[in-house]
Amino acid sequence: LKQWDEFASSGFENPYRDGDPNGLVEIHFADGGYYQGVMKDGVITGQGDYQSAFNEVFSGTFQDGILHGENGFWQNVAEDVYTGHFVHGELHGKGTYMSKHGDSYIGYWDSHLK
Repeated sequence: LKQWDEFASSGFENPYRDGDPNGLVEIHFADGGYYQGVMKDGVITGQGDYQSAFNEVFSGTFQDGILHGENGFWQNVAEDVYTGHFVHGELHGKGTYMSKHGDSYIGYWDSHLK
């Protein structure tokens, strides 16, 4: 059996090294959802991509498992796309919305409202 130090020197990084996952991970959820990105102390925190079982897509910076920060991306089930600023999972601040049918809105959002 190899010791951790031998793996570390070979470039292998174990995200579960200290118990909870830390670093880059891939998670396949029981409901069919999928996350690929960063976890810290077992919590989705940092840059990542999530796709729900219903094909909603969230990409950007996550904080405590919720999309939070600038340059976020969200595609809903109807394939409408929003890019911009998220605060605790809500569209908030400057952003662009584009519907599947070509309707669009570029401007400011306040707690998910135009």
